[in-house]
Amino acid sequence: MIRLTLIAAMASVLLTHIAHAQPEVPADFYDRGVASRGNSVVFCIWPTSPLVALDRAVAQAIGDAQLFDVEFFEVPLTSAGAQETFEQELFIHLMDNCDAVMGGSLAWSPLPEWLTITRPYLEITQTIATSDRTIANLGDLPPGTRVGSILMSPSDMVFATAIRAGLLPNITRIPYDTPARILAAIEAGRLEAGLVPDHAVEGYSGPTLASASTDPLRLAPEATGMLLLSSNTYLRALLDDAIASLEAQGALDAVIGKARETMD
Repeated sequence: MIRLTLIAAMASVLLTHIAHAQPEVPADFYDRGVASRGNSVVFCIWPTSPLVALDRAVAQAIGDAQLFDVEFFEVPLTSAGAQETFEQELFIHLMDNCDAVMGGSLAWSPLPEWLTITRPYLEITQTIATSDRTIANLGDLPPGTRVGSILMSPSDMVFATAIRAGLLPNITRIPYDTPARILAAIEAGRLEAGLVPDHAVEGYSGPTLASASTDPLRLAPEATGMLLLSSNTYLRALLDDAIASLEAQGALDAVIGKARETMD
């Protein structure tokens, strides 16, 4: 069986060559300080994400470690997969509504110059969701299978590259904007399978779906951190220090494990 060991590297090259339109940044943005919220740090979270409870728990643990008050701002997903619109909304939220955004991918490259990201607090693995329990891996899917994938995500880039290279001739890739919509499409019969984060399947509220291996597609776990304005260097350092300390103590794994239990 062909092993797609070079696909991830190929996709990384593609990611670095995607030109994203960036929002207009005020001329004095890099010289001025970040607005003070007193002793509070506001984290933007995605209420429709299967990881929202985990993100809340991690943010709270970081606040407890650094002795600041934690507040949350729930961000509605309105960009529907449009990168330009997403970046504009992200900039506005970080300017007006929150100090850090949970759930940023460290694979995002190149980052806009006004954006930075912390060290990772979580690694996300991918799985093949399907209603057919006889499927053991991606390579088992029959010819013509429709597989949903999150548009422009790192795993989607690897997936699309493999298909273009002719290494998955049995697959038709269908792009979607969220894991939840992929799983709902499988349930409705519009898709036979989906390439989604494993936590999305675990937290799905619909009928139980099976999880299969992504083999022969080799996907490294996706490191996830917090997005901040690049001018907010002080908070970036605080968050990095807290994540490192919680990791060293084993407390971060405990927080994530407890949060995952509530998702099952």
